[in-house]
Amino acid sequence: MDDTTKEDGSGSSRKAVRKEKRSYIFRKWTWIDVMKASSVGTVHLLCVLAPFNFEWEALLFGVILAIMSALTITFSYHRNLAHRSFKLPKWLEYSFAYSALFALQGHPIDWVSTHRFHHQFTDSDRDPHSPIEGFWFSHVFWVFDSSYIREKVTKRYNIFTLGCIGLKPIKLGFRRQSYINFSMGDTTKEDVSGSSRKVVGKKRRPYFFRKWTKIDVMRAASVGTVHFLCLLAPFYFKWEALLFGVILAWVTALSITFSYHRNLAHRSFKLPKWLEYSFAYSALFALQGHPIDWVSTHRFHHQFTDSDRDPHSPMEGFWFSHVFWIFDTNYIREKCGGRDNVMDLKQQWFYRFLRNTIGLHIMTFWTLVYLWGGLPYLTCGIGAGGAIGYNGTWLINSACHIWGSRAWNTKDTSRNIWWLGPFTMGESWHNNHHAFEASARHGLEWYQVDLTWYLISFFQALGLATDVKLPSEAQKRKLAFPR
Repeated sequence: MDDTTKEDGSGSSRKAVRKEKRSYIFRKWTWIDVMKASSVGTVHLLCVLAPFNFEWEALLFGVILAIMSALTITFSYHRNLAHRSFKLPKWLEYSFAYSALFALQGHPIDWVSTHRFHHQFTDSDRDPHSPIEGFWFSHVFWVFDSSYIREKVTKRYNIFTLGCIGLKPIKLGFRRQSYINFSMGDTTKEDVSGSSRKVVGKKRRPYFFRKWTKIDVMRAASVGTVHFLCLLAPFYFKWEALLFGVILAWVTALSITFSYHRNLAHRSFKLPKWLEYSFAYSALFALQGHPIDWVSTHRFHHQFTDSDRDPHSPMEGFWFSHVFWIFDTNYIREKCGGRDNVMDLKQQWFYRFLRNTIGLHIMTFWTLVYLWGGLPYLTCGIGAGGAIGYNGTWLINSACHIWGSRAWNTKDTSRNIWWLGPFTMGESWHNNHHAFEASARHGLEWYQVDLTWYLISFFQALGLATDVKLPSEAQKRKLAFPR
């Protein structure tokens, strides 16, 4: 084919002009892109797991399902709906269109519109899955790039006939509501510059329906993978694998609270560098990020607690403060700016090294776990252990700012939850912590279980933990509630 000029619907000519390929991964991801990528990724992950649960009748079912779903796609979506190559009674047309859903290629309006645009703009710059963008883009990655189609063809005006037969799509969205201010007393708090700030009720930030950065997608994939492995744990259950998962969760959680939180974020005590770096490295495997990122976020949390600039503010809703803030890096960037509050860590080569190589360490560890114990250790260990560790930490950010008791008159919503103490290594004495941020001890009373403090005390007795900070009696009297 020599001439690449083709007439579009308006009669104007257009040419397939080569240009720079569109980035497959490193771009803005919409919530639709994330959902599509999760669907495709889940199917292929299940395919990879198939040899470990192989049964001939299950394989036969898979082959029949593939044939039937492919046939309904070509018969219904393609030749009947997209090209109107033949007509069917409505009951039969709808039946095949419904069965085609289970090919996991989307609903008829989306599929047909995309295909009609493909024929209208074949091999041009406006082709939804143009080979000009590269083999892998036209093969699969266009599926996860809804912005590409929106940029090229703007509106799906080519499916009006489908919209008229009862298949009109429904626009999904969360109902946005004003926040309930559940803080105690005065919500004004001084930041480090001395300027006052208030907890101001506003509309909640959307959890899903927003722009997703590549970091958001990677974090969501990591958290999703851990919880998916946790769901698979009952099918590969072994007691020794579960024990490994519990120990892993306990060790990594203790490393987070001991290293990232009390040692690095608040400088509640000092350690020799070899010991400080050892605990910081082990904390990587809690899957909560590298020290520079974690410590910066936590310092911002204390600087702007419960305000509009809090990185995981409960004012954005329980689920945002519990988990969804992790997948919204733009939120922190918008509210807090750059990570200029961790220069003490950025100046150390070790923490820069961890920031640049964290993925390598985690993938190496996961690979070693799989080679050692197979899927039981991967699901019960990494999956169950990781899910326990994740949610233990997340409850501090969410539940400990909503429920529980208050022992100290802080100007925020922090709470103490006694029953979470043993599971969170003492972090759930959260009102104590917000009252005395620099304190190495969170369980201030003898009956308040604080495993992290016990470890600090152990190293203090050995002479390895020095300059251990504790609140003075004068500080306690200042923040005590009137009797």
